Amino acid sequence: MRFDWRQADGSASGRVVYVVDGATAHVEAWLERPGERPLAVVERAAPAPVPGRDLRYEGLWLSVVEEGPGHWSVGLEAMGLLLDDPGDELGEPCPLGLDLGWDLDDGSVAGEVLAGPHVVIRVDGTGSISVD
Repeated sequence: MRFDWRQADGSASGRVVYVVDGATAHVEAWLERPGERPLAVVERAAPAPVPGRDLRYEGLWLSVVEEGPGHWSVGLEAMGLLLDDPGDELGEPCPLGLDLGWDLDDGSVAGEVLAGPHVVIRVDGTGSISVD
C-alpha cells in the first residue's frame, strides 16, 4: 500500500509505502520540504508481522490500520536518514515519527509529523492511498 500526503500550503509532503511479500515486509517513509534535505526511512527486509499486528523491527515501528470504510491511520517511529539527494543510500541519521489519518471520502489527511528533535509539522492537507 502507498499512503501519500501533502500540506495544503505546499510546505511539506510525504509518503509511506508498506508491502508484505510472504515472510518479508518492505517499508519506506519519506518527508520532503522545499529547501530542506529529504528525510527517508527505508527497510527492505523486515520480517513480516503476524496479520493484524504492528511491524516492529530493529528501531522501526509501523502501524497501518483501516479504521473503517475509507478511513485509515498510519503511525511510524523510526530512525531515518537526511539525504543530500533522494537517490542517496547514505545520510545523516535523523528520527522520523508520524501519526496521520486519511479520509478517502474527502481526500483529507490530518495529524502530526515529527522530524528530528525540533521539527513538528501539524498536517492538514490532502492525500491518497493506492494498493499495488
